[in-house]
Amino acid sequence: MISGSGNIGMVGNSMKRIILICLAIFVLAVIPAGASYITWGSPNPVDYIKIYNDGGTYSSYVKVSNVQDIVVYKGSYMYAGTPTSLYIYDIRNAANPKYVKKMDISSYGLAIKNSYLYVGGTSLRVYLISSPTSPRFINSRSLPGTVNKEGLEIYNNVLYVSTTGGVKTFPI
Repeated sequence: MISGSGNIGMVGNSMKRIILICLAIFVLAVIPAGASYITWGSPNPVDYIKIYNDGGTYSSYVKVSNVQDIVVYKGSYMYAGTPTSLYIYDIRNAANPKYVKKMDISSYGLAIKNSYLYVGGTSLRVYLISSPTSPRFINSRSLPGTVNKEGLEIYNNVLYVSTTGGVKTFPI
């Protein structure tokens, strides 16, 4: 028999809260997750793109020749740009990335905002990636030169494009 000041309800609610928190942690721990981040390094002409899981542990890599820039969409799909191609990989399972497709477009710089992929080469191209494995071309803009390696950045809804002919900005 328990006797006391009548705080059983508060202890019960606290215990329920602790149990719910523990269940939430357990559920989040067992749900498969995509890659949390990627890095790449040379030696050129083949770059090894390292893929890390959500816990920050190195999981695997893919090899792509002459990488200029990489971006990840929603932790699940990786786009790797080269002077001649854009490669798409499914990285939802960071330990086992899957090649999806190669698009024959010059890709020196890449950026993503919402469901739009910005690809910079000799021009700026915009793709809708709401279906990440099948980018849909939306628009293109001419540029004063070829985009520099890693030459696209988005800040405060402005796309900054660094080219061999100078910097150009686009409101997005």
